[in-house]
Amino acid sequence: MELPQSATVCECFARDGLQREAFVPTEKKVEIINRLMRAGVKRIEATSFAHPKYLPQFADSEEVLTRIERVAGARVLALIPNTRGFDRMLSMCEKGKGPDGITVVVTASESYNKRNVGKSIGGSMEEIAGIVPRAKAAGLSVIGCVGTAFGCPIEGEVRPEAVLELARRYRDMGADEIMVGDTTGMSNPLKTHRLLGLLTEKTSADLIAHFHDTRGMGIANALAALQCGITLFDSCLGGAGGGMVKETEDAHSGNVATEDLLCMFEEMGIATGIDWDAVVDCLPAAREILGRDLYGKAARTGRVRH
Repeated sequence: MELPQSATVCECFARDGLQREAFVPTEKKVEIINRLMRAGVKRIEATSFAHPKYLPQFADSEEVLTRIERVAGARVLALIPNTRGFDRMLSMCEKGKGPDGITVVVTASESYNKRNVGKSIGGSMEEIAGIVPRAKAAGLSVIGCVGTAFGCPIEGEVRPEAVLELARRYRDMGADEIMVGDTTGMSNPLKTHRLLGLLTEKTSADLIAHFHDTRGMGIANALAALQCGITLFDSCLGGAGGGMVKETEDAHSGNVATEDLLCMFEEMGIATGIDWDAVVDCLPAAREILGRDLYGKAARTGRVRH
């Protein structure tokens, strides 16, 4: 089995992990972001510039970016939902406190996109087309995310050709990387292999694999992505995050747990440069922030003994 020798993991707890939660005090967000960067995390999604009216969690986005430590070699990312959010973010860049890169998002499902941001896919891409060149001019890297790439809880199947078209449009706009999001946990290893293989062949873009573990297939999908040569992954401490897919009150819709993903990479000899023990040491703080137990498994049992 030919696999990459190294992989880069982006920690998404402070954004994707918290966006649907009750407001978390700024100092707690800053503390856990700083600890994760000290653990060797080289990419961290620190906040979103969504309007606080819709996502109150990010009312402190400017303060978070101002207060977090900047670690050499680590990239701080922020999600940008629209032009107004970009303008707010750009004012932080002008003060020297902005992120190193941004993520812009559209979903491959028309129904989901309208429900998520109140716009058609075409409307979202038109707005993003105005944001990307401004971000590049400001010296920011750009990640173009295609959400619901593997399936939609409203429409069901998503055509691979629809994902490919959006990926090509991002590439043509000048996006540096393209995130392929199983944002509702509907993929499986075969579907993952087929779609990422298609995108790798047809776009020649740097792809980021973003899997949710809604149905317990997140790690298996990550392995399928590795087999396609993908080396960029998103994950979330404790498997937190997700939303808009729960059918029962106790259903889990969160991301792949960072500690589980790192454990798999370590066991397979795939280097990440991240201190697994230091990441695990952040879990009590994450549990305290969320007020409940988390979903990862590796930290419960510890490393494999050899």
